[in-house]
Amino acid sequence: MPVPRPPIDLVGESLLDPNGRDWAPQMHSWAAARLKDLAPLDGIVLKRKSPSCGPDRAGLFAERVRSRWPALPLVDEAGLDDAFVAAVCRTFEARTRVPIAARTVRELLEDAMIDRKAHRKS
Repeated sequence: MPVPRPPIDLVGESLLDPNGRDWAPQMHSWAAARLKDLAPLDGIVLKRKSPSCGPDRAGLFAERVRSRWPALPLVDEAGLDDAFVAAVCRTFEARTRVPIAARTVRELLEDAMIDRKAHRKS
């Protein structure tokens, strides 16, 4: 998709832009390739209300993530609640045998979002 891109709407299985172009085939191809690069994951944070990845609107990418990893913690940026952070902490500690504080996880996630926004502006 071009950057910046026109707004798209999820209509059934289609991702339609204002001109009626369906971006769903490109999204499916991209998602299949991207999911191969993402493993292994401990959780994923997706963009809220996005027709392509929003977990609350059955976004096409979110659906692919759910079908590939049904037990994976999946939230949007507003859903970084205590349960999600606790799941990240448990997974980190199980893999590394190093305890990590929930506050540290929240700070890392917030820093990553701030860094990403700053990078986009530059």
